[in-house]
Amino acid sequence: MQEQENMTLGQEQEDSTENVSRETKSDLTITFEPKYGDIFDGLDSTDTADGTYRESRNLFLVASFLMCVQLVGFIYTRSGIALIFALVLGLLAVMLKKKSQRFNHEIAKAFEEEGTQTVVLTEENLHLNDKVVPYSEIVKFYELKRSFSIVYQGNHIYVIPKNVLEPQQSEQLVELIQQRAGSVYQNTLKK
Repeated sequence: MQEQENMTLGQEQEDSTENVSRETKSDLTITFEPKYGDIFDGLDSTDTADGTYRESRNLFLVASFLMCVQLVGFIYTRSGIALIFALVLGLLAVMLKKKSQRFNHEIAKAFEEEGTQTVVLTEENLHLNDKVVPYSEIVKFYELKRSFSIVYQGNHIYVIPKNVLEPQQSEQLVELIQQRAGSVYQNTLKK
């Protein structure tokens, strides 16, 4: 009888150890110190890939083009009105550009101030610092030129700069995301 109790107790200890190891086992852990420039570049590239601020970017291009036309007109005609239009269009272009980048600036600054970032991929979830994100809540995973960008829970963005990863970590990250999150992976480098 006592042997049976010892066996049961031993089995319970094995089960609890097994549960703990399952909970803490990670397939990939990435730790890095974020830098403003890397994060800002990743956010800006994500906006381009998503089509965010497309209208503002198009208006910026149109205003810049019209400014150049007005400057050429001023050079040939020496008309003060052409110069005034060129200055107004140039100011409009700068304001549009700053407006579209304002939120990315604030996010990148806050990201850098947070300090050390940790990304852990487990079997069930993605852990972004203290936040647990199920793979089903990842909307897009972009592989960009200089970073990876994770869009999750609708509009939240997490940027992992490529310069903080070793090549095998990058490959493993892409492979695990493709396996666990399905079709959310998009490689913008192959377009």
